Amino acid sequence: MRVTYVRRPMHLTRVETIVFLPAATPSHGILRIADQGRSNHSDN
Repeated sequence: MRVTYVRRPMHLTRVETIVFLPAATPSHGILRIADQGRSNHSDN
């Protein structure tokens, strides 16, 4: 069995993109959304 996704990191499956997309996107953007829900509940 040949493992192509290891040789070609640019070609990712849907499952891999779901895992890699959050890592590629700015973490502060994701953290802000998560913190917003927590901050509003804690501060208020």
